[in-house]
Amino acid sequence: MASQAACAPASPTIGQPLAQPRRRGKLHQLALYKLPPALRRACQARIACLVIPHFQLEIELLHRPELRGKSVVIGGGVNQPKTVLDCSPEAETWGVTVGQQLRQALARCHEAIFLEARPTVYADVNDRVFQAAYSISPRVEIRSAGCLYADVSRLRQSEDALLAELLLEVSKSSGLEPKGAIASGKFPAYAAAVNSQRPRVVPADEMADFVADLGCSHLPVPLEMRTRLSSFGIYRLRDIARLPKGAMLAQFGWDGARAWELSVGLDTEFLRAAIPYEEVTDQLDFDDPVSSVGALLEGLRTLLTRLCGRLSSSARGARSIRIRASIGHGRVWEGQVSFKEATADSTRMLAAAKSVIERQEWASSVEQLEVRLGGVTAATGTQAELFASAKQGAHERLDATVRHLASRYRRLPVYKVIQTDVESRIPERRYALTSYLPDALKPELRPLGGPRPIDVRVNSNGEPSQIRSDDQWLDVMVLREEFRIRDEWWSRLLRRRYFKVILGNGSYTVLFCEAGRWWLAR
Repeated sequence: MASQAACAPASPTIGQPLAQPRRRGKLHQLALYKLPPALRRACQARIACLVIPHFQLEIELLHRPELRGKSVVIGGGVNQPKTVLDCSPEAETWGVTVGQQLRQALARCHEAIFLEARPTVYADVNDRVFQAAYSISPRVEIRSAGCLYADVSRLRQSEDALLAELLLEVSKSSGLEPKGAIASGKFPAYAAAVNSQRPRVVPADEMADFVADLGCSHLPVPLEMRTRLSSFGIYRLRDIARLPKGAMLAQFGWDGARAWELSVGLDTEFLRAAIPYEEVTDQLDFDDPVSSVGALLEGLRTLLTRLCGRLSSSARGARSIRIRASIGHGRVWEGQVSFKEATADSTRMLAAAKSVIERQEWASSVEQLEVRLGGVTAATGTQAELFASAKQGAHERLDATVRHLASRYRRLPVYKVIQTDVESRIPERRYALTSYLPDALKPELRPLGGPRPIDVRVNSNGEPSQIRSDDQWLDVMVLREEFRIRDEWWSRLLRRRYFKVILGNGSYTVLFCEAGRWWLAR
């Protein structure tokens, strides 16, 4: 009740529209002056936003233009959740939405044309869009598929010419027609891009007036907050600017404070520039499609030998392997392996990629195999093993013993630890247990190092305030970082809210909340 009372004096009766705020430009300058220097520079940075609406749909329509104007639904691809990835405006009129189950989309729109998603094709086009923007601006952030930000603050050309050049380069590289705008900050640039049919440049001295006309639906805040704003009679950002910042903070927390800053034309979110990694690529076309694991591994060995030879000649190494297999009808399977340090050892790469190939059930024959080595950088020196031959003999003896036991027992519970994605923020994805023998009758793969449940007390914002450890409650002294993850792991959709905290005893802990339960990440 106290938080509602803090907002009540500055807001009118529910349902009554608010008056237009006065002196928005002066309010913008005053709020800008109170910010720290780093945040002040972020608000004054000129950001270009390029958006391709219905990115996946537009890519499919390039290959099938006869579907334009029809109800089209793009569903999950290979090894993806069977949900709606994108849909046409005609399908949206029937109630089809992104993230909806395909069976629900079919029930709502019987006449819809369903296309299987091709994530690798979309990723390639998105990479080309990034490279096109990076050729003009040195700082580019990929917000999502078909949407990027570029910092144009220090470029010497006029902003109109820069925006036209960006749109032209992206259109040439992708074949799609993007929307674009330039403004002071990421939020106003995105709002100007999606709401304008033509390229638009918002001058810095007109930022407050521009954002004042935007609806509250554009705010990057939870849906619950937007619903409450409408119940208070707050429909546009000019209505929020009329309120005190402290009242918004008391009523809605940090989301309310950020909404107030955006309403006066201040966007303190930094541009997170992506670092372009060099890749080397090679591919192999099979004369006759193959479906055996042995043939695929032999083709993979050939490609890795070629690529590692190119890397070794220039004293470079790769940090990741991306394998793509074309399995007919435009379908592509993709697998990836990462390394702790850059390497150019084809034997090590093949051993790491072998488990990825063997785990896949190849129901269709492979027509083409492509290998991309990413994160190419200068190779570092490594210490050679002094007793490599002795270790190799020990491994051979161990393999012989395990095979002897496997011949005597139907099911042999012997596993080995493999690295799946060491750099992943999801603990279950970093390591796994797999069958020790690659040719086992029933190869298994089990997650390793999963999280464990923990008791947590939270504050009014849903943030952890105390953690129970060894039958005692420890206070959270510092909240270092918060981030959210929405991903799929082992045929299950993960929606987690992670926190990196420092406890009262000085220990550093990572925990997350999923479906109302708290877990300690290992």
